[in-house]
Amino acid sequence: TMTACSDGNTPSDDTAAVADTTAVEETAPVTTDRKDAKDNLPDNLNFGGETLTIISRDPNKDIHGGGEETGDLVSDAVYAKARKVQERLGVVFEVIKSSDSWKNFGINLEATVMAGDDTYQIVCSSSNSTCDLGYDYIFQPVQDLNYLDFDQPWWWKDAMYECSVDGKNIRYMIGDSNLSAYNYSGAILYNKTQFASFGGNEEEMYKLIFDRKWTLDKLGEYAQQMHKDVDGDGTLSVTDIIGYFIDTQEYIKFMDYGTDVRRYSRNDKGEVVIDYDLDRAEIAVSKMIKLIHENEGSYYDTKETNRRRDLFASGNIVFWGTLLGDVYNTTVREMKDDYGLVPYPLLDEKQEEYTTFIHNSAAMFSIPITNKNTDTACAVLEAMNSEAYRSVVQVYYENALKAKYASDPNTAKCMDIIRRAARKYFLAEYTSASGKIGFMLMDIVRSGENTLASTYASKIDAAVKALNEYTAKINSKVASK
Repeated sequence: TMTACSDGNTPSDDTAAVADTTAVEETAPVTTDRKDAKDNLPDNLNFGGETLTIISRDPNKDIHGGGEETGDLVSDAVYAKARKVQERLGVVFEVIKSSDSWKNFGINLEATVMAGDDTYQIVCSSSNSTCDLGYDYIFQPVQDLNYLDFDQPWWWKDAMYECSVDGKNIRYMIGDSNLSAYNYSGAILYNKTQFASFGGNEEEMYKLIFDRKWTLDKLGEYAQQMHKDVDGDGTLSVTDIIGYFIDTQEYIKFMDYGTDVRRYSRNDKGEVVIDYDLDRAEIAVSKMIKLIHENEGSYYDTKETNRRRDLFASGNIVFWGTLLGDVYNTTVREMKDDYGLVPYPLLDEKQEEYTTFIHNSAAMFSIPITNKNTDTACAVLEAMNSEAYRSVVQVYYENALKAKYASDPNTAKCMDIIRRAARKYFLAEYTSASGKIGFMLMDIVRSGENTLASTYASKIDAAVKALNEYTAKINSKVASK
């Protein structure tokens, strides 16, 4: 579930992820070697019934599913994963669900850890609950701890290092057990029936995508071609057929980071230095404003008042910029028209690879500094992620999404592109610590006026100062532990 936040740190609306998936049970398994993958944990590793306490704001998606078998295909796979890991390692999970807001979660967790309370052995938190608020020092660096092997395919290694202050020490772990990382990755859904009714040729579109010619301009051409003033009032609205629909500032983030604008680099200490490619940023801002503000077929729901899933399901939207998790929404899944999945577009044909933004509210695992015996936690995390790689992702991704919801092989290939391109970005995670300059382009695009030069000039000094102070503070607090 993604709940609305007034600060814009979480995509709004009610549900975007694991919903009722029982309808996919008849799907034939996809051939894969995932089920044969093995981790390097010792065969006889057993912790003799030790209790492992895990705290999370929403443990269901990433830790234990529904806590029992419910008939929900994905949730049951997560539940089975948790049971298998507990039996394999001889541990018992005590999963505590926090009712705190994302901000209070971080505040209360810091107070608990700094008081020396060792209640929690693992923390499962969204990045905006912890690293954005500057709580790195309450978590241990884990890259050298026993049992964790970050070279294994179930770990999202690049994303983890992106969340590192010094580029060396990993405190936030992201792997295949974090289904929220999948759910909160950007994707565009399109209505195949409406696409065809406007003369769209799917094979031509997919060829553009696979040849890396799927650009903001091309999406704009489709939006311009594929809209209709149904009510005849001369203005595009939610009662019409909309070529490209995007709502809330949070969904601009996916389009923004899809343009692969460089925003920072790292110095010889591994620390982040703000380093915007302003030339590329200028092109990106201009193209995005043109697409969502000036294109006659685009509709940007600035008031965020419309039920976008209902609109898509009813056939009012051709292309919908959203989250991968919306594929599992019940309303979308039960729509009459067939639909497909494509990545957010490239800036232009010069861009070498797609980039998929993982939203900064996706969950990550951490080990607090109060955990003095980390072997159990590390073994459990390695086992949970390897088991998720073998079994849960098979259900979530290959069986359910590819075969049932995306009935054509081209859409399945697009899913592969989206997953391979999934990225975390330091300035998008540490927004408060960097004067929110990581979302500067999003703010400009949202306004509809290209003020890049003046906005950057007004923000850069304060952002650099804030980041330097933050880095020094974290280094000092880490050194004192």
